[in-house]
Amino acid sequence: MLNMVLTAAICILLVLCSYYDIKMRIIPNGLIVVILALGAANNLLHHTPEAAVSGILLPSLPLLIMRSWMKGIGAGDIKLLSAVGAGLGWLPNVYVLLLACTAALLYAGSQKLYFGRAPKSVPFAPFLAIAALLIYAVIQ
Repeated sequence: MLNMVLTAAICILLVLCSYYDIKMRIIPNGLIVVILALGAANNLLHHTPEAAVSGILLPSLPLLIMRSWMKGIGAGDIKLLSAVGAGLGWLPNVYVLLLACTAALLYAGSQKLYFGRAPKSVPFAPFLAIAALLIYAVIQ
């Protein structure tokens, strides 16, 4: 029962993050902190603390390092990926990142084909949210 409540809360928060990213191009830190806390709690129910910490750091750290050299991905996206990783662990979170990047590239490519030009920027939180929910559904 507790697992279902945590999962439902995280789903709602991911939808809210997606909404804010689409509308305002920002992901509120408060939402990310709550996702991080709920995800870590969920992970601790089933795994070790190391799984939560590695899920936070491993997929997000390379993006943070890349962000210092080139722009493109927002800090909110990296923080959201870390928060998702707290609940999923590092390996599923790598799959979340790969799936989200693939979906975002397909979206941008379809925009280029349909409108004749690629969008200048793409809100990445919706793709992270959908990928996280799909990966979570697969590993459960």
